[in-house]
Amino acid sequence: MHLQNDRTIKLHIQGGFHYRTRMPRFGPSGNEIYRLNLEQGRFLNPLVLQDDNILGVNCIDINPAHNLLALGVDGNGSVQFWDPRSRSSVGVLRLLTSRLLRPTARTTLMPGVDDADALSISVTVLASRSDGLSYAVGTSTGHTLLYDIPSPKPFALKDQGYGLPIRNLSWIEGSRLAGDGMVLSADKKVVKIWDCDSIRIPSSAPCGNGNADAP
Repeated sequence: MHLQNDRTIKLHIQGGFHYRTRMPRFGPSGNEIYRLNLEQGRFLNPLVLQDDNILGVNCIDINPAHNLLALGVDGNGSVQFWDPRSRSSVGVLRLLTSRLLRPTARTTLMPGVDDADALSISVTVLASRSDGLSYAVGTSTGHTLLYDIPSPKPFALKDQGYGLPIRNLSWIEGSRLAGDGMVLSADKKVVKIWDCDSIRIPSSAPCGNGNADAP
């Protein structure tokens, strides 16, 4: 699949070019998620996100256990969850921006002095666990947060160390060497593999439990 400058989307198969269509609008989608039905060859009605300061959507995750859509929002540090059956929002997860943003002595921006991105945060990558209960959330500030669906608070927080956006996240499971609760996180400089129990936030449950509220 190739997105062209003129809004054209070209679909290629192994033998070459297969099909061409065009995006409904030019430029960033803002608070709209466009859905392309490959069988019908047309765009369906978009999903419209209702929230403040939405610049766009950086990433989409489809949970393998129950097909819940998770949308990583650009601009306001949130993840929106949508049920594809009803095409409606079922919840919003707001990140702990006060713990993730770079410290600053001022609460207002000074033109020409402050970087506007310094006071904002975006979700750059999402990864749901195969059990359907946990999510890994990567941010533009270089942090990875681990959440269980029943809780709005993360049970683990990892700083990649360079302040660069997280580009890739993956749960490592099914390996006798990996054990339970291993996560891979990567920015453009480094790839890290870590045990989320080793950086677990106090009072949260171990990663293997799948329940942040467990004792």
